[in-house]
Amino acid sequence: GEALGPEHSDYATTLRRMADVHERQGRYNEAMELYQTALAIKGEALGQEHPNYAATLHNMALVHKRQGRYNKAMELYQTALAIKGEALGQEHPNYAATLHNMALVHKRQGRYNK
Repeated sequence: GEALGPEHSDYATTLRRMADVHERQGRYNEAMELYQTALAIKGEALGQEHPNYAATLHNMALVHKRQGRYNKAMELYQTALAIKGEALGQEHPNYAATLHNMALVHKRQGRYNK
């Protein structure tokens, strides 16, 4: 098989999966570094309007949420939501997942009316 270079989207997907493992283990700094690298590669390889780019933003937002950085989490969720809405449509499960996580952030902040 052909080796994939560090600019390739599949390489970025592998980085994102490694970041997911770090995130689940509570190793947030390591996770965020991998997510940021994956995001840069996906942005270059696929464009910033691609659903996979939005998925990485969503995962980065989750790390911020777990660390109590709710404003940063919401900022990333809103960007991911806009991309997913355009690329996938508002009926797509991935769009709904981002909306759900945004609602959880509002709940954590005690903002139930959003």
